[in-house]
Formats: sequence, structure tokens, C-alpha cells
Amino acid sequence: MLTLMNTLISRLALFLLIVCAQLTRAGENIWTTDGPYGASILAIAIQPIDQSTIIIGSVEHGIYKSTDAGENWRHIESDIMPVSLREIVHHSLSPNTIYACAEGGVFKSTDGGETWYDVSPPGRSGREFRAIVLDPLHPHVILTGGVDDRWKSTDSGQSWAEFSIDPEWPGGPDHEIDGLAVDPVNTNNVYLITSDAEFGKGVYKSTDQGDNWFCIHSNSDSSGGGTDVVVDWANPEIVYYARFDDLRVSGGHCLSKSTDGGGSWFDISPSNLSVWGVFAICVSPWDHNTVFAGTANDGVLKSTDGGDSWSQANTGLNSLVCESFAADFQNHIIYLGLYMDGIYKSIDRANTWRKISQNILGAGLNCLAFVRGSPPRVLATGHMGCYSWSPGGEGWQHIDLGAPLTIRPGAIEVDRDAPSQIYISSYSTSYPLSAPCGLHISTDGGANWAFFNGGLPLDQSFSCMAISYVSNRGRRIFMTAALDWLPSAGIYFSDDTGRGWNRCTNGLPALSYFVLAVAPANPNVVAAAAYNGRIYSSIDMGGSWFSSSNLIWRAIDLEFSPLNDSVLYVSSLSTGIFESTDLGGTWTNITNDLPVDPYVVIYGPAINPHNPQNMYVSSNHHGVYETRDGGQHWTSYNPGIDTARCIGRIFLAPHDTSYLYLATANRSVWSIHRTLTDAVEDDTNLPQSVTLSAYPNPFNARTRIWYTLPQDGNIKIAIYNELGQRLAILFNGPQVGGEHSLTWDATRFPSGTYFTQLQGATGRQTLKMTLVK
Repeated sequence: MLTLMNTLISRLALFLLIVCAQLTRAGENIWTTDGPYGASILAIAIQPIDQSTIIIGSVEHGIYKSTDAGENWRHIESDIMPVSLREIVHHSLSPNTIYACAEGGVFKSTDGGETWYDVSPPGRSGREFRAIVLDPLHPHVILTGGVDDRWKSTDSGQSWAEFSIDPEWPGGPDHEIDGLAVDPVNTNNVYLITSDAEFGKGVYKSTDQGDNWFCIHSNSDSSGGGTDVVVDWANPEIVYYARFDDLRVSGGHCLSKSTDGGGSWFDISPSNLSVWGVFAICVSPWDHNTVFAGTANDGVLKSTDGGDSWSQANTGLNSLVCESFAADFQNHIIYLGLYMDGIYKSIDRANTWRKISQNILGAGLNCLAFVRGSPPRVLATGHMGCYSWSPGGEGWQHIDLGAPLTIRPGAIEVDRDAPSQIYISSYSTSYPLSAPCGLHISTDGGANWAFFNGGLPLDQSFSCMAISYVSNRGRRIFMTAALDWLPSAGIYFSDDTGRGWNRCTNGLPALSYFVLAVAPANPNVVAAAAYNGRIYSSIDMGGSWFSSSNLIWRAIDLEFSPLNDSVLYVSSLSTGIFESTDLGGTWTNITNDLPVDPYVVIYGPAINPHNPQNMYVSSNHHGVYETRDGGQHWTSYNPGIDTARCIGRIFLAPHDTSYLYLATANRSVWSIHRTLTDAVEDDTNLPQSVTLSAYPNPFNARTRIWYTLPQDGNIKIAIYNELGQRLAILFNGPQVGGEHSLTWDATRFPSGTYFTQLQGATGRQTLKMTLVK
């Protein structure tokens, strides 16, 4: 598994982490975050009078407001409003009155979005409302709907009456309202789309403000679920109806057009989409024949002839999954909401886009890594791409790996022995793949990238990665193939820095593996958590594999003890944390007082390398928890963090465990600096002298040699026998000050006494070791 403790083992790394902690404004004993910026933006609402005032709704972090056309955003704190928004609309005559529907109800603000109160229709709490519209001429009339909900209000949400869409199709098998649109000229005409296109019940129309409805699906393609419906502002007889076909049965049909108010339809779907889906439609404010389609995986497509032909309009975008549009009719500006990547803006008719997600904190991250250099940098990967932070820079900056935007970065690791070398695995957002996935490598700290996939299956995405450092210069890189339904699923390895790859077999089934780890104490020991719930382990660097003796239901994460290659920790879905002291042979539940409930997802543990009894986990329901006694007791460690939403992988800063980082799946990167009174006591300062130790000692076959250097310099570490004969050189070259470790494999040597000698500019240290077989 990727861990920060494996990325940098040096004094310069300590300096970098301190700098980065300042950059990310790590709070003293409180979690804080300042990026990367992004979120999934499903709702964009422009104020009808002052169109520089915009309200957006995110899936991950509620509502944000801008008063300068999106250049800066401020989060609206609310105890009432849910965090996951679906749609937002302004009152046409009183623009400070705003309605929002969300996963949790319908809400109203009368002060421009600053405060909100619940105006949900009657029924159970927690319902998902997906669509809401106001009659622009009679804005006290509201229609809203979602999953099994269809409601109308004629008094601005004070009371509601349920309406029926199709009496002959009561509720349908799934009847979910996915979109609503009002004719801007004859506001009695309202259009409604559902999830029932496959039954010929995808589009409905009302001519009396939603009191009665009739199906107008007619000759529209009967596949997929509705995603958007838009009425042309210049000619309301023109209606656009978008769909998403996740089962790929429509032959690519995902966008229809009507020129007679829904009486009949014809297909205008863009050709050659990698995913058959259009999530959003926008009729341009300068020419109603210019139409934009926000696709499920191909970015923005533009048509200047009402949908007869399409061309890409993706210049400036960092990702391609579109979710929403909004148009500023006064200034001819188009706004675009993307999945995980926040909001973009175009002022030149979509010829170019610029990201304007400042202060929007809902990005999803996979991993973190640190790069030494001048200046040093922090790297983060996620669906939104790869981002870098450097001291004195302008926040988190996007890094172009040179891959198509349908290829996204997965795991990231900085080489332990060559810190300017960075590895990133990649996965595809579509299947079949539009481009191959594999390993991206930079040898200059991330400035330039090369791509390698020789020997890898061309139909696979790759997610997890781990590196076995065989020697000072040799390494074996492992990657997991993520698409479990393909025969090519499994684990692959490379012994030539990614140039060529082979598949791990010999006991390892062709499955999808959630996570992969190499034991820090022994590069030969590897473990992986499989989709079937088993843990598969290898003690010969992936040459052969054996499975755990019993099932750990849906393992989510795993980690080795930094000192013992037989000690393995696993977190799981809904069942807690488990420890094995025999590499998966038997398991002990160490959940104890860690909160666990149905559907809780736990990541971790992240283990303190100086004190393995000190561990951290995070969960989607309860946030971060800490143990200082190896899991016997767990305590909440959530000062300043949203425990209900912040879940992700925790990283302890190498050689300064008072700094913790949390790369969340939906709330950007968080960090905390524990002061000395709060931190677990361990020796994390730069050493004042050379030290040399080994664990275990006495040992059987392998031992981990630990050494500290007070300054940078050239060193040599060698092994001698009792006769003074040199048996091996473990390291010979320059190394920065700090704490380091390496493994001596004495399998081929007989039992006896041996000596490790460390020689450097500051002197010589010798350690006696006993090999017992």
C-alpha cells in the first residue's frame, strides 16, 4: 500500500513536510484544509438581475455562493441544508428568494442563500428530490419531484399537493423524476422526464401547470434514463431530451430533439461517444441554434446548427464528465459544472474554458506523495487529475501527464531511493477503453512524464500500486488490474521500472484487488485484498501466493507493521479492524470500541513508524479515530473535521509523526499538526549522532537494519563475518541526514555472529548481530 513513510526517509523530507504543513495551513491540534479545489457540481443558478451573483450546489459539500461571476466562492454554512444538492432555482421576481432540492428534501432561502429553512412536501425524511421548477410568470407555483415523489405548491412551498403522472402506469416500476422544464412563453406547458425510457415512459408533458400529464415519449428512443430536458428560449416548440444509457443498448442514442413541443422526436446524438450519455444541455444565450451537450465522458460538445452536427469544445478542461450548465444572458458567459473538478467558465463561446473553483472544497483524492527539489512539492491524485503544490506557488496546480482526459491518475509513489522519480498508475473512465492504461513515470520530479504498458493487457485499468525495493538500485513494481469481470484481472509486476510487465499467477486468481502492500520490513513479502474477501500473500516477491485461512468480508484496506513482516492489519466493510500475526493464517478482531455500523467503510490503519502501537483509521460515518495501544482502545480524533463526510487515506509524515494528512474521497486534503503535548511521544527530531540498530536481533534469515545520520554525506554499509571478511555491501553512496532502514537477507549464510559496519564522514559504527536458524 502507498504510505508516506515509504516515500521519503531524509532530513530534506522533514523540511518539506514542515513547509507543506505550513502551505496546507495544518492547524495546531485541529484539522484544516485548503485544497485542491473542486467538487461535483450538479446545480448552477445565476441570479436573474445581478448575473455576477451565482449559487452552486455540490454533491460533496453543500452550497457555495459567488458575487464576482465565479472568481471567488464562499461556502454557505447551514445546519438545515443537506450537503448533497441536486438543483437550485431563483424566484424570477424576487431574486433573493431561492429554492433548492437535495438528497434530504426541498429548501428555501429568502436572503440570497445565506440562511435556509425546510419546505419539504409531507412524508418521510431523507428523501431525494432531483428536480424543481418555478413558473417564471407565477413564481409562487412550484413543481418538484424525485424518487417516488411528485408534488406541486401554489403558495411558495407553504403547502403541497401530490400529483399523478400516469394513472395507467401508477408509479411505474421505478418512476423517478429526473428533470423538469417550463415553457418560457406559455408557462402552462411543463415537461417532465423519468427513469422509465426503456418502457416508453421517459417524457411527459402538462399543459395546465402540472395538474395533468400525458406521455409524449412517442418515437423517442426507448433506452436509458432521463438526465436533462431543456426548452429553447427563442422557440419554445423546440425541446431537447437527454439520456444516459448505462447498459449500452441504445446504439449510442442519448439525445433527442422535438420541434413541435414534444409531439414527435428525432435523434441528434453525437457520434462516437466513449460513454453513451449526455448529462446536461445548454442553449446558448447569443444564438439559439448553438447548443452545448455536456457528456458523460467526452466533455463538452458544441453544435451551431441545432444539433445536426457536433464538435468538441474541451480546451482548458482537466476532466470530461460534465454535470451541469448555466448561461449568463447579459454577458454571454457559459458556466460548466464537472464531476469532482468543480466549475469552469467560458467567456468566448466555449472556445476555451477556465477553472474557477477557488475555495470549493469537495475534491476527491486517492493518494498523496512528496517530491524533494527546489522548490519541494506535494502531489495529489484523484479523478480530477494530478495536482501539485509548491512553496510560494499559486495554490494547487494541475499537472498534465500527457494522457487523454479519459485516462485518470490512480496511485502515486515517489521512489524511496531516487526521490526525483515518481510513479503513477492510471485507469480509464470508460469501457471499452478509449486509450490504454499503465504506468506513468517522471524522472525529473514531475516536470516531464513517460508512459509504459509493455506486456500489460490493453483492456484493463490499473489502480493500486506497491514497490518492493530489492536492493539499493533494484525494485519490483506491482499494479492491480481493476476490471474484475475481464479474464485479464489480477496483479502485474515489472522488474525494469515499468518497461515490461508480467502477470502474477501461481496461486493468485484473476480477480480485482482493492489494495496492495509490500512489507516495509521485508521486500519479499507482499499482500493484496481481493474482491472475494480473501487476503492473498506472497513471501517470494509475488512468485507464489497463498490465501488467508478465513474470510474477512470485503476488505477495504490493509497495512503491514513497519517492524514485522508477519503482522498484517486489515480494515473491512461494516465489520471493523483485524490483525494477523501470521500473515493471514489467523485473525484477531481489534475493533473493540471503534464505532462500526452497517455500511460503514473504514480506511486504514495508518501506522506510526516509530511506535506501531499508534495507529489511525477513518470512516465515512465517524471520521478519524486513533489508538495508542495497538487497537485495544480507540478515541475520536476529529477536531475541526466533518465526521459524516470526510473519509479517505491517512498519511503520517515520515520522521515527524506530529503531522498527519487525510486525502479524502470527497472533501479535498486535510492536515493537522499535533503539538508535543498532544502527539504520541516518539523520537522524531533529526538525530544528533550516528546510531545503528537491528530488529529482530537475534534473527532468522532476515533483519531490518536501522541507522540515523546527523548530516548529509557519503556512507557505506557492509556486512562482515567473525573473520573480518566482507560478505555484502548493502549501501554505498550519498544519503541525506535523518533516519533510514534497509533489510539484510541472510538466507544463504549459516548461523553465527555477524557485524554491520556503517562508515561515513562523521565516523564509524559497528553492530553485532546473531543469526539463528
